[in-house]
Parts: sequence; structure tokens; C-alpha cells
Amino acid sequence: MSVFLQPIYTQTISNSTTNGIYFNNIPQTFTDIQIRFSVRSLYAGANNTAFFYFQDGGNNANYSETYFYGNGSTAGSTRVGTGGVDYGTGIFAIPGNTTTANTFGSGDIYIPNYAVSGNKHSYIMDIVSENNSATTGIYLELGAGLFNLTTAITGAGFYLQGGNYFAPNSTFSLYGVLRQGV
Repeated sequence: MSVFLQPIYTQTISNSTTNGIYFNNIPQTFTDIQIRFSVRSLYAGANNTAFFYFQDGGNNANYSETYFYGNGSTAGSTRVGTGGVDYGTGIFAIPGNTTTANTFGSGDIYIPNYAVSGNKHSYIMDIVSENNSATTGIYLELGAGLFNLTTAITGAGFYLQGGNYFAPNSTFSLYGVLRQGV
């Protein structure tokens, strides 16, 4: 089986007043999609909570998620059932403004069979929120979730808790995945 990863859209934050991005009109011509990001928040703390959502605007009744995390001293897991996710889905931590200068968190979210209607959509995410010089604000997360609507995914967005802003040079990239020979 061959796998081809093709860039679709990239958005790079160029100012200090952007608190969300959105990929609209995602082409329905790929097998799967993957969103990769390198982000930092201007929040005055060690980390800020980021969220992602699909075209429903982040209606928390449509999402459920389980994720595992470690922060340098504690490991754990969290399960958030349908209707219990605050602000939408895809809860993860990113570095805030008091972490090591110019250090960005990175991660990816993989959504298989996103263009299929009639089925609920799953996703997996892998996030690293780095802070090289501290013992707090470091998060590693691995999660999986379910988008409970049965429509094809046509849009996806990100925003920060509390209306905080993304740091300049934060980048989000959407890729299409084609599997051939399956």
C-alpha cells in the first residue's frame, strides 16, 4: 500500500491578535486528512488550553474524547463523554508566554475517512507542549475522539481558551492523505 501526503492549506499567524483559525471547504477528494501544527500562546502563564472543532462550530454535544497525558511529574487519563467537552473538542495544552522563549508546541490530528457520510467520524491526536527550561508547563498528550455527526467533514478550526491569542509564527497545515492499492 502506498500513502501520499499532499498539502492542502497552511495558515501562519502573522500578528498578535489572532485567537482562532479555520479551514473551510476541505476538498472531499482524499481518503483521510491530517492537521499538523506548531503553536504557542500569548497567554501570561506556562500553558494555555487549545481546542479544535469541525464544521458544527464546536457544539460540545457532538464530541467525546479520551486522552492520556504526562506533564513531567504526573501521568493520567481523562474521558470526556458526549456533551461534557468544554468549548468543543480536541482539548490540548500549548506553551504560554512564560515558557522558554520561542518554544512552540507541536502536534497532529489524523481524521480517517473524513469524506464519508452516514458514519460517525473518529480522530486521533498526538501533542507535545514543550518547555525546555522548566519543570511545569510540559505536556505530552495522546488522544482519540469521536465526532457524533454523520455528515462528511468539510471544515475544521482551532481556538484558545479565554480568548487568548496565538503567538506570531504559529502555523497550522492541512494535508490530504491518499491510500492507493488498498
